[in-house]
Amino acid sequence: MNWHAQKLAELHARAPKPRQVNKSLRFAHVPLPWGYRVFIVAGKGAPIVLYALQQQKMTGCGEVKITDRLLREWGLTRALRGRTLNRLEAAGLASVRHRGKKFQGCPLLTLHMPEQRKDRKNGDKSD
Repeated sequence: MNWHAQKLAELHARAPKPRQVNKSLRFAHVPLPWGYRVFIVAGKGAPIVLYALQQQKMTGCGEVKITDRLLREWGLTRALRGRTLNRLEAAGLASVRHRGKKFQGCPLLTLHMPEQRKDRKNGDKSD
């Protein structure tokens, strides 16, 4: 084995290995009763809720921006966004924060997930 091949093999051995992507980050686990309730309240604005759930899970940040660009992608209007966010806030399932006084920009949505019981997390289903 010549020197170049040996050196290349050593470099490959020391190179950092590619990290495995955690595929569970792509999915948001939602308790069914809460999920049914939030989607009934959201109505046609359900894509907003799905996006917020996914972003909260992926980024770990509670507040999610609901921009006009996203609304255009989903075929929704700004009025529907406002009605959906108002209904979610009135039902106590989310909180909405508007930035600024004159120019409000895009609202920030925070969904309030119910607390899971510890015995349910461990797989104990006895009641």
